[in-house]
Amino acid sequence: MPPVEPIPPSVLLVVLDDVGIDQLSCYDAENSYSAPYAYAYTPNLDALVAGGARFTQCRSAANCSPSRAMLLTGRYGFRTGCGALVTPGNESPSFSELGSPTPETGFPALLSGRRKAIGKWHLGLDAANGGSMPGHPTSLGFTSWSGVLRNLSGGGGELPPGQPGYTNFLWWHQGVSTQIQGTHATGYTADAAIAWIASVPLAIPWMLYLCFNAAHQPWTAADVPPTIEHGFGTSIDSAHLNTNFRAHLEAFDYHLGRVLAALTGETVVILIGDNSTPGNVDPVAGEPRYPIGHPLHQTGDDTTQLSMAPYDHARAKGSVYEHGIRVPLIVSGPGVTAGVRTELASPVDVFRTVCEINGALIPGGAATDSISLVPVLSGQPGSRVDGLSERFNPNGVGETLTLELRGYVRQDGANLWKLVRRSGFADELYDVAADPLELSDLGTGHAEYQATVDAMIALLAS
Repeated sequence: MPPVEPIPPSVLLVVLDDVGIDQLSCYDAENSYSAPYAYAYTPNLDALVAGGARFTQCRSAANCSPSRAMLLTGRYGFRTGCGALVTPGNESPSFSELGSPTPETGFPALLSGRRKAIGKWHLGLDAANGGSMPGHPTSLGFTSWSGVLRNLSGGGGELPPGQPGYTNFLWWHQGVSTQIQGTHATGYTADAAIAWIASVPLAIPWMLYLCFNAAHQPWTAADVPPTIEHGFGTSIDSAHLNTNFRAHLEAFDYHLGRVLAALTGETVVILIGDNSTPGNVDPVAGEPRYPIGHPLHQTGDDTTQLSMAPYDHARAKGSVYEHGIRVPLIVSGPGVTAGVRTELASPVDVFRTVCEINGALIPGGAATDSISLVPVLSGQPGSRVDGLSERFNPNGVGETLTLELRGYVRQDGANLWKLVRRSGFADELYDVAADPLELSDLGTGHAEYQATVDAMIALLAS
């Protein structure tokens, strides 16, 4: 009899929304607060980190849709045409939900076993807005999708009657949307994941792409998670957006623990942020560190002013500065040696990493920018030497684009030369290895400026 092929491990890919390394205590060594910051209490995430690989140099796109396109296709935005949020009026025919006229290959299409997408999609529009949702995830290779189309409020999204938010949203399942009221979206998303994992037979490998809306706004009183899921009590001031944000992050951690407890068989868990933290999360005057009763409360925390100094809220989400694009990437499971990884990484690397874990073959022309992180996960050196972050309009390959922002990082020994290009401004150059807050612009006259520009141009021309 021929030898029985081993069953590859399953993959749980978790995407956090609007959470940079600046908001996670497991990245405290990389953060630059002038005083101790009051992180959310995330014991389940911390346990995942303790047994896994924590990447410190992962940089994503400036906002949501481009980063998810990078992750699923293994290609930068200038190739896929996704450089801005997918919204009505900004989904050109040449982009067309990554499906036409030049279809993109999504890594789920190459995997063996079941492939499910659950939660926020934000790469397609519903039929009323000219899109092909809810069929778009299956066109990228998922066997099915259940979730919300985009954000839970604002932004021209497909929203339910009433006041939309975490406790009033439209949930799509099997092609039909249902208005969900009175149940928090974070828990609802976790429940869907747990139910689906339980439905897959043990002998079948699976891949679950699990995208939470947390900790993205809205953060109104109606959106606060149930008190059992966070430590901030019942009296959260609606003006304290940082506290609201941390409550959502703690609720995410609560439900992450539930999902992890539901795993059976060998599973590689990958957790990544789509982009970094929004600037309005910066604390306001009078916002306390922790209330009495919070698990991390110490004497005086309820009256001590919370601060994120010296972070600049203008350089947060939506920018290509470090505070806007440096995101968590944590991997745990079989084949992973625990520890810190300082190698460069990008969302595009998820493509080849998951395919190698699954044993899937990648056709020529796919995953142009992706590099497998599997060797790095086992403790070997990495091979990525640069990384690109972009924001441009409109979406679409071959369109006349308006470049708004571009951030390019090039590794040179111990240096990380970073070019920041903003429309209407002079180029900036930083060594973000030595200057992670980007306080000292080295200028266009620096010896490494032209070498960095040339390397970026070579990538864009490839």
